[in-house]
Amino acid sequence: MRKSCPVLVALALACGCSGDGKPVAATSSCAKDSATLGDRRCTADNKIEQCDGAAWKTTLDCAAQGLLCSQVAHAFGATCRTRNLLGEVCAGLGQGNCDAALICQANVCQRPCDPSASPAGCGTGEACLPLAAGGYCVRQVTTGGTCLFDLGCATNTDSCVPYLRQKAEDGGQLVGVCGPSCRTDELYTQGSCSAGEQCLFNPGDYVDPQVTASGANVPCDLTSATPSSTCDTASGYFCMKVRTVKNGYLDLCANAHPICGQKLPLFGRGTDLPDPVTAAENCAVPELGGNRAFCGLGMGATAVPRCLSLYNDPVAPQGVCVASCNDYASGSAMPDLSCGAGFECYLPLSDAETLYVNIQRKADNSMVTCTSAAVCKAGYSCVGGLVTDVKICAQPHKLCRVKL
Repeated sequence: MRKSCPVLVALALACGCSGDGKPVAATSSCAKDSATLGDRRCTADNKIEQCDGAAWKTTLDCAAQGLLCSQVAHAFGATCRTRNLLGEVCAGLGQGNCDAALICQANVCQRPCDPSASPAGCGTGEACLPLAAGGYCVRQVTTGGTCLFDLGCATNTDSCVPYLRQKAEDGGQLVGVCGPSCRTDELYTQGSCSAGEQCLFNPGDYVDPQVTASGANVPCDLTSATPSSTCDTASGYFCMKVRTVKNGYLDLCANAHPICGQKLPLFGRGTDLPDPVTAAENCAVPELGGNRAFCGLGMGATAVPRCLSLYNDPVAPQGVCVASCNDYASGSAMPDLSCGAGFECYLPLSDAETLYVNIQRKADNSMVTCTSAAVCKAGYSCVGGLVTDVKICAQPHKLCRVKL
């Protein structure tokens, strides 16, 4: 027999009937959830339920309106609000508070994709970056921009050429520059690069040492007539100075990851430093007005150019290209390296000219003064001009400069 419903609305709600006498589906008791008449809550399927005095009843479907059901934690005050669009900041897991068909990844609304599918589901100029499950689409980097090493670049002719590795606290990822890569044996020549460009070191000073099967570095000798004879040149390794943590600079077989670009000027003396540094001279940022511009030496150089940071400003960093041609390791002087055609290895003559200098110091970190080289330890000279009216034990670095 069908259950009959009382006429009174209050009793009708209490026994699970609507005011018009039709039964309703009560999801749970409001009292059981400590809610009172008029309280509103979000459901798992993005709808709003309102307590009508006895039971929860669906009143709004946020998802059907393209909106997000939002509720203050531990309070019954749900509302529908606009979802965030592609590229906007978001919060939450999965879809989070992003629009339909988007996911909240790294606090940004992204388009989901499937890296194992073809096509993966991304738009033109996008790549599918894998996640633990599925992936998300990111805009690929155009020529001259910085890129994640495993993501690639928007232009087919570009590679994500290694530039630097982030600090461990910043994620430790290998960051690169998008542009045409070239071979190390083409350094400082046009080589395979297009007209107006040269094959150059990028200023990030990131190299990839050649290692043996046991993981040891492969040594070489820059003073030899054939310095790269021990290196796997077919795979892009050649002899160069590599900075090591324990032993300073060593001659090692390494891949400099060269890239095609426009050559930045090299500065060999402190008196030559520009002030201010213009975009055409600044090596501290890889993207210079959309052009790829890097530090360069002359053809046949064995010295390695580097970007010397002048102002460590995260917003507007500035640096200039320098190249030491007599780096030091373990307190001993090394033979001068070649700066290549059109350049010379130059020893600064005064403190104003010096960009690099190693100073011999005492246990209390004070400088060792001298009257002759006999006072200095091996590899250091008694030099003047670096400190006013006194000679000190030091190793002033020779620097590559354009031949005068």
